[in-house]
Amino acid sequence: MTMVRSRWPRVLERLAHQLDEAQAADRRVHEAKATASRQGPSSTDLELAEYQRLRRAYVQTPGYKAASCEIEVAVVLMKVHDAALLRSARMLLARRADGKQPPRRLPKPRRLPGGRVPDWWMSSINTSYASIWQAIPAPGPELRLGGPGDPLVQEVAKQARLLQASRAGYRGRDRLYEAYQPDGGEPVEPIRGLSPELGRRANLALGRGTGIRIQPSRMEEADQLHTDYFAVWDRSRAYTAAVLALLRATCNPCSIKVTASRDGFTRRPGAGATGVAPWTQTWSVTPPVVADHACLHGRRRRLRRRGLIEDLPQIGIHPQPHAGPACIARSATHPPDTTAAATARD
Repeated sequence: MTMVRSRWPRVLERLAHQLDEAQAADRRVHEAKATASRQGPSSTDLELAEYQRLRRAYVQTPGYKAASCEIEVAVVLMKVHDAALLRSARMLLARRADGKQPPRRLPKPRRLPGGRVPDWWMSSINTSYASIWQAIPAPGPELRLGGPGDPLVQEVAKQARLLQASRAGYRGRDRLYEAYQPDGGEPVEPIRGLSPELGRRANLALGRGTGIRIQPSRMEEADQLHTDYFAVWDRSRAYTAAVLALLRATCNPCSIKVTASRDGFTRRPGAGATGVAPWTQTWSVTPPVVADHACLHGRRRRLRRRGLIEDLPQIGIHPQPHAGPACIARSATHPPDTTAAATARD
């Protein structure tokens, strides 16, 4: 039996490296926020009025602007890395579940050449959310890699459901707001002839009222949607870690097994015997070790007598009785010895 390595181990290593980069980008965000908080005034030993006065003064300093810009850049780069990471994990899980080979290249973070981070690029990333909502996976492909009771499968399914909840929070956050009058605290009357939902949307679109707020009856729902909506970046890394663990378990070892049968014809497990010589087949992998040459000559004679094959190509065979099984040599440097072959047939 011989083992032919596939591309899965190397691709999984690249996914692990991509996960490390995304986690490093997230750490840079926390470090930038911690640095900015240390530079500003602290509210622990100050009264509220004094803290607010120092805070307003600090906001006007160049140090605050530099720290704010550093945080914004770190957040944008984190979003780019997390979106590319989620696309890679979703693609690899789907390909493994379908029994396909992995792609030669994984999705990369969409960054500008030279490491430039201009304002217009950061604005486009923040507006489009780095296209992470289009990369949200659906639960299901992991069930084709293991049973429902497998802890790795359950973890992947759990993280996929959490990502679905994040997308629901992104899509449903606009349903929570309404136009109202701050003076009386009452919502604006809906337009006559419209349903309450359409009236709410029309009031917001037409700018009726002098304020916008979350509907008081839906504050708890708003808190949950807000939590799910902002947790999509952390959940993308958790989903990738779960997918990576599942793929490593199912791809160990990531190889194609090819066996050599007793009759000298090499076949894959589950494949039936054929009357075609192994050196005439088109192999997608390197031909493995074939049985000894005496068995091969006997097989050729039996096939010729039965009329299954008429003419087989002559190949140069160099027996090595003391070296064990040898591979079939088909090379221009060893021309076939027709005299020896004829003597063997007689």
